[in-house]
Amino acid sequence: ERVTMDGRFQQLRGVSVKPKPVQSGGVPILFGGAHENSLRRVAELADGWIAGGAGRVEAFADGREKIQGFAAERDRDLSSFEWAKLIYTAVAPDRQQARAMLEPYIHAYYSPEWDIEGSCAMGTADECLERLRTFADAGVRTFILGPPSLDIEHLRHIAHEVMPGLAAAGS
Repeated sequence: ERVTMDGRFQQLRGVSVKPKPVQSGGVPILFGGAHENSLRRVAELADGWIAGGAGRVEAFADGREKIQGFAAERDRDLSSFEWAKLIYTAVAPDRQQARAMLEPYIHAYYSPEWDIEGSCAMGTADECLERLRTFADAGVRTFILGPPSLDIEHLRHIAHEVMPGLAAAGS
């Protein structure tokens, strides 16, 4: 209930965290990572996997297959496992405008060599939805959509034009 800790930088005296998690068994823990050792840890310890922003749908499917194989080696049931993917998303009147929104952000955060075409959802709302559905078909059940900016109008386009289509598709 209460914790006391004397750490190098922090000291805590009689601290508690409330309210307790509502979920039976506590809050689900999702791991990221793409290296084989990371995927082994995911299969052994995690309640789900978040595939990072880099990576085509084939990379997600390959990682998912590896996790399933590593879990099978341990006789671990993944029926309630959470499959998630970060996908940078830009909605615009056309693909070129959407790419122009994403490029400065992606180049600054990753590098100019980063695979924008293969890893992102960009274009009209329908084009973005089509791209996201390819990841849903590969097993993604939770989408973490990364917009290139916090422009409220752009976020509204994602919220009102893209997300309802994902929900209707059962993702």
